[in-house]
Amino acid sequence: MTAKGKKLSSASVAAVKPSEKAKKLSDGGGLFLFILPTGSKSWRLKYRFGGLEKLTTFGLYPVITLHEARELAIDAKRLLAKGIDPQEAKKEAKNALKIAPVKLKTFREVAQEVFKLKEMNCTQGYADNYRRSIELHLMPQIGDKPIKNLSALDVLDACRAASKKGRYLSHKLAQRAREVFDQAVTGNHIQYNPLNSKSIHKNLPTKPKTASHRTFGHEILPEFYRDLRVSRAFPITKLMMEFQMHTCLRTIEVRRLQWKHINFNDTPLKTRSDQARNDKRAWTPAMAIDIPSGRELNRKDTPIVPMSKQVLRILLQAREIVGEGNADFVFPMFRNYSQMASENVILQLIKGMGWKDEMTGHGFRALGFTTLEEVGKFQEKLIDLQLGHKIATNETQAAYRRVEFWQDRVLMMQWWSDFLDSKNVESMKTM
Repeated sequence: MTAKGKKLSSASVAAVKPSEKAKKLSDGGGLFLFILPTGSKSWRLKYRFGGLEKLTTFGLYPVITLHEARELAIDAKRLLAKGIDPQEAKKEAKNALKIAPVKLKTFREVAQEVFKLKEMNCTQGYADNYRRSIELHLMPQIGDKPIKNLSALDVLDACRAASKKGRYLSHKLAQRAREVFDQAVTGNHIQYNPLNSKSIHKNLPTKPKTASHRTFGHEILPEFYRDLRVSRAFPITKLMMEFQMHTCLRTIEVRRLQWKHINFNDTPLKTRSDQARNDKRAWTPAMAIDIPSGRELNRKDTPIVPMSKQVLRILLQAREIVGEGNADFVFPMFRNYSQMASENVILQLIKGMGWKDEMTGHGFRALGFTTLEEVGKFQEKLIDLQLGHKIATNETQAAYRRVEFWQDRVLMMQWWSDFLDSKNVESMKTM
């Protein structure tokens, strides 16, 4: 209060001048105006809490007027009546108003948003393939880093590391990473996408030229096998694809294949009783497959191809599914065993697995040729014979070469089947 015991007025507060020392002008009830020599004026309240004298500040005058200071003093006294320290309540309110530091979204978190979109808009096989490729090859390096802090170079380094498993894979990963960054832009986590399509692909290993029949490197087989294993396709269709992979035959050759063309020790398998006997036989190099004839097949020198142990297993599994006397075709139409499988059955299975951009039925032949050639264990003419490429000038010479190279071809195709099995086993370890 003033010296005369009167409360402060707006006029008196405005008129007060600073002095050489700090001074107080009381308004009663513990509220006072504190004036510094600099001229700064602030409203303060002196009170007792827990037996101690305490002080709280309401703010500067004239930002806080006399009337507002009195209202704040009343509010403080209401808190005291409830057993609450006004100063502590003020601190808590101030802390509550503090803006919590914004947690930056990581690449992994944004990628999860993309995965959900893929599951809604794509086949399950493709969505799973999409997720798995990113989790295996990108997450270890950049998954837990804030996407806002990632540069194109960070992504390139991760993609280059994956290129050791296939050149096409690095480009696929770059494209998928770009989609994750697009989602980050949409979600307002970053302002722009640093992955310019042209520049990032330009800095990755050269993509192989697109062939008429799409295929991939054998390094990708475990991933492909995982998707084949979880595919919901008909079992007979999945066996048909495995058979084509192991034999490197054309799709039309596999579709036309009948039980009369399957030779176990040179004895065609025609009846259920024959199958029962052959189930108990051990595999022999003499087991073979006669390729159905047809001018459009263009099989020059090798109407007969070897049967690996794995192919024997696939054939007997197929026979078990089809049942006794229900089909002439080894891999018939899955809804009607009396008819030959559709020409698009393998392509539809590949598409359902999410691999339509990377593989075709004919692509398995290219995969087999490339892998067998790369390992350096087999003569090129052996590979050509298996694929039905012409290496003889006349029928006599062709017949001679079929006999001459038979054992070598048996060994080669058994190696190929063992190789495929190893990739299948590898896929089980990484599931």
